[in-house]
Amino acid sequence: MNDMYAPSKSEGSYSESSVKPANKFVAFIIGMLLGGFAFLYAGNYKLAMLYMLLGVLWISGFYADSLIFLSQNDFYQYLNIVFGLWCAVHACFIINNDKSGKRAWYSRWYGLSSIVAIIIVPMFIVRVFFFEPFNIPSGSMIPTLPVGSQVIVQKNGYGNYRYGSVGILKTKPSRFPERGEVIVFQYPENNDVLYIQRVIGGPGDTVEYKNKQYFLNGKGISKTLVNMNDEFAIYREVLDKEEYETKIWLRRKAREEKEWSIPEGYYFVSGDNRDNSRDSRAWGLVPEENVVGRLFHVFY
Repeated sequence: MNDMYAPSKSEGSYSESSVKPANKFVAFIIGMLLGGFAFLYAGNYKLAMLYMLLGVLWISGFYADSLIFLSQNDFYQYLNIVFGLWCAVHACFIINNDKSGKRAWYSRWYGLSSIVAIIIVPMFIVRVFFFEPFNIPSGSMIPTLPVGSQVIVQKNGYGNYRYGSVGILKTKPSRFPERGEVIVFQYPENNDVLYIQRVIGGPGDTVEYKNKQYFLNGKGISKTLVNMNDEFAIYREVLDKEEYETKIWLRRKAREEKEWSIPEGYYFVSGDNRDNSRDSRAWGLVPEENVVGRLFHVFY
C-alpha cells in the first residue's frame, strides 16, 4: 500500500509531501531580518502571531514611556538583535523537529511574500511619504526639544521624500515652510545629514541678528522673559502664529551682528538654543529642495 501523504479536499492549505522542505538557513535569515515572520516560513502560524504580538507590545511599551522610535539608541539596537537571533534559532529548531512533511500555503514563498508585503509596504509608504519618526541627538533646539526627544515629522507636500537619510523620490512641492515652524531639512554642507531647526525668515524677508536678538524685516521678534538665573534666560517668542521658548546664555559673548536678504527658494533657520546652535548664522540659508517636512508631534 502506498502510504505517501495525499491531501484531502479539506486540506487545501497544504501541498504534497514531495515539496521541498523548509530550509533552516532561510529561516535563520528571515528571523534575523523580520523576527516573527520566520515562524510563518517554519509553518507555525500560532508562534508567528505570538512573536509578532510581542513585537507590537515591545514598541507600545516604549510608546507609553515616550521612548518609541529609539532606532538610533545602541541599547535598543542590541535588544533587537537578540530578539531576531532568538526568533531565528527557535524557527530553525521547529523546522528541524518537523517530521510531518507538510507545507502550509503561508510557509511557501508566494504566501510569505504576500503577507510581508501586506504588512511592510504600507508602513514603508507612510514613513516615506507621510510621517516619519526622528530622534533629536543634539541640544540646538533646547528648550523646545531636549536631547533625546522623539518627534514625528509630517512630510507630505514638501516634495523631498526620503527614508531617513536615503532619498526615494523628489517632486514639485505643494507645501512650504512658514515662519516660526520647526522643520527637518538636509544640511546644506552635507545632504546625508538631517537637521531640525526653526524657520525665522522665508523668501523676500530680511533677517538681522544683533544683541542676541533676531529682527525680521526691521522689527524685533516679540519676546517675553519667562525665567532667569545666573547662567541663562528663557524667553517666550511669538513669530507669526507660532509661540515658543528660546534659551539665551548670559555669559557667552554675542555673535557677530549680520543681516541676510533671503532670495526666492531659500529659508533662514535657527536653533532655539540661540548661543549653542550652529545654524543659518554659520553656514547660510536652506534651499527649498532640502526641506523634508515640518515638526508634527513631540514625545517627551
